[in-house]
Amino acid sequence: MIKRHMEYILSISVVPNTRKTYATAVKSFTEFLDHWDLRSETFDRQLIMYITFLSISDRPKSPKTIATYVSGIRSEYKLIGQDVQNEFLIRRMIRGVKTFNRGERRVRLPILVQHLEPMLHSLSLFLGP
Repeated sequence: MIKRHMEYILSISVVPNTRKTYATAVKSFTEFLDHWDLRSETFDRQLIMYITFLSISDRPKSPKTIATYVSGIRSEYKLIGQDVQNEFLIRRMIRGVKTFNRGERRVRLPILVQHLEPMLHSLSLFLGP
Protein backbone atom coordinates (compact mmCIF):
# COMPACT_ATOMS: atom_id res chain seq x y z
CA MET A 1 0.00 0.00 0.00
CA ILE A 2 2.75 2.48 0.91
CA LYS A 3 4.70 1.63 -2.22
CA ARG A 4 1.64 2.21 -4.41
CA HIS A 5 0.96 5.55 -2.71
CA MET A 6 4.63 6.56 -3.08
CA GLU A 7 4.51 5.77 -6.82
CA TYR A 8 1.30 7.80 -7.12
CA ILE A 9 2.83 10.81 -5.35
CA LEU A 10 5.87 10.64 -7.62
CA SER A 11 3.67 10.39 -10.70
CA ILE A 12 1.68 13.51 -9.84
CA SER A 13 4.83 15.52 -9.05
CA VAL A 14 5.22 16.12 -12.80
CA VAL A 15 2.45 17.62 -14.93
CA PRO A 16 0.88 15.22 -17.47
CA ASN A 17 2.40 16.77 -20.61
CA THR A 18 5.88 16.74 -19.10
CA ARG A 19 5.40 13.17 -17.91
CA LYS A 20 4.39 12.15 -21.44
CA THR A 21 7.42 13.91 -22.97
CA TYR A 22 9.76 12.33 -20.42
CA ALA A 23 8.28 8.89 -21.14
CA THR A 24 8.87 9.45 -24.86
CA ALA A 25 12.46 10.46 -24.13
CA VAL A 26 13.16 7.42 -21.95
CA LYS A 27 11.60 5.08 -24.53
CA SER A 28 13.67 6.62 -27.31
CA PHE A 29 16.82 6.41 -25.16
CA THR A 30 16.33 2.75 -24.24
CA GLU A 31 15.59 1.85 -27.87
CA PHE A 32 18.78 3.68 -28.88
CA LEU A 33 20.83 1.79 -26.26
CA ASP A 34 19.41 -1.56 -27.37
CA HIS A 35 19.81 -0.85 -31.08
CA TRP A 36 23.47 0.16 -30.76
CA ASP A 37 24.22 -2.36 -27.96
CA LEU A 38 25.40 0.33 -25.55
CA ARG A 39 24.08 -0.99 -22.23
CA SER A 40 27.61 -1.71 -20.99
CA GLU A 41 28.76 1.91 -21.46
CA THR A 42 28.72 4.40 -18.59
CA PHE A 43 25.60 6.55 -18.24
CA ASP A 44 27.58 9.67 -19.19
CA ARG A 45 28.88 8.02 -22.35
CA GLN A 46 25.43 6.71 -23.23
CA LEU A 47 23.97 10.21 -22.93
CA ILE A 48 26.78 11.78 -24.98
CA MET A 49 26.29 9.26 -27.77
CA TYR A 50 22.51 9.73 -27.59
CA ILE A 51 22.83 13.51 -27.86
CA THR A 52 25.09 13.06 -30.87
CA PHE A 53 22.69 10.57 -32.44
CA LEU A 54 19.70 12.89 -32.00
CA SER A 55 21.56 15.76 -33.64
CA ILE A 56 22.68 13.83 -36.74
CA SER A 57 19.93 11.27 -37.31
CA ASP A 58 17.78 11.24 -40.46
CA ARG A 59 15.30 13.46 -38.64
CA PRO A 60 17.51 15.50 -36.30
CA LYS A 61 15.94 16.92 -33.17
CA SER A 62 16.21 20.59 -32.29
CA PRO A 63 18.64 21.54 -29.50
CA LYS A 64 15.65 22.44 -27.30
CA THR A 65 14.10 19.00 -27.83
CA ILE A 66 17.43 17.33 -27.11
CA ALA A 67 17.78 19.32 -23.88
CA THR A 68 14.22 18.35 -22.88
CA TYR A 69 14.89 14.68 -23.64
CA VAL A 70 18.10 14.75 -21.60
CA SER A 71 16.21 16.35 -18.69
CA GLY A 72 13.56 13.67 -18.89
CA ILE A 73 16.06 10.83 -19.05
CA ARG A 74 18.07 12.24 -16.16
CA SER A 75 14.93 12.77 -14.10
CA GLU A 76 13.80 9.19 -14.55
CA TYR A 77 17.28 7.75 -13.99
CA LYS A 78 17.75 9.82 -10.81
CA LEU A 79 14.73 8.03 -9.38
CA ILE A 80 16.69 4.78 -9.59
CA GLY A 81 19.84 6.35 -8.18
CA GLN A 82 21.73 6.95 -11.42
CA ASP A 83 22.91 10.34 -12.68
CA VAL A 84 25.65 11.80 -14.81
CA GLN A 85 29.09 12.23 -13.33
CA ASN A 86 30.20 15.00 -15.68
CA GLU A 87 27.46 17.64 -15.77
CA PHE A 88 29.78 20.07 -17.54
CA LEU A 89 30.33 17.71 -20.47
CA ILE A 90 26.61 17.12 -20.97
CA ARG A 91 25.89 20.87 -21.00
CA ARG A 92 28.80 21.43 -23.37
CA MET A 93 27.43 18.78 -25.75
CA ILE A 94 24.02 20.45 -25.83
CA ARG A 95 25.65 23.83 -26.47
CA GLY A 96 27.68 22.23 -29.26
CA VAL A 97 24.50 20.90 -30.87
CA LYS A 98 23.10 24.45 -30.91
CA THR A 99 26.22 25.69 -32.66
CA PHE A 100 26.23 22.71 -35.05
CA ASN A 101 22.60 23.33 -36.02
CA ARG A 102 23.29 26.99 -36.74
CA GLY A 103 26.23 25.97 -38.92
CA GLU A 104 28.46 28.55 -37.37
CA ARG A 105 31.13 28.92 -34.76
CA ARG A 106 31.44 31.75 -32.31
CA VAL A 107 34.35 33.91 -33.23
CA ARG A 108 35.78 36.21 -30.64
CA LEU A 109 37.68 39.15 -31.99
CA PRO A 110 40.29 41.03 -30.00
CA ILE A 111 39.51 44.47 -28.61
CA LEU A 112 41.34 46.92 -30.82
CA VAL A 113 42.75 50.26 -29.71
CA GLN A 114 40.21 52.02 -31.92
CA HIS A 115 37.43 50.37 -29.87
CA LEU A 116 39.14 50.79 -26.54
CA GLU A 117 39.84 54.54 -26.78
CA PRO A 118 36.15 55.63 -26.93
CA MET A 119 35.40 53.33 -23.97
CA LEU A 120 38.24 54.86 -21.93
CA HIS A 121 37.10 58.33 -22.85
CA SER A 122 33.54 57.54 -21.68
CA LEU A 123 34.87 56.10 -18.46
CA SER A 124 37.01 59.15 -17.77
CA LEU A 125 33.93 61.38 -18.25
CA PHE A 126 31.99 59.26 -15.82
CA LEU A 127 34.72 58.67 -13.22
CA GLY A 128 36.64 61.89 -13.63
CA PRO A 129 40.36 62.38 -14.36
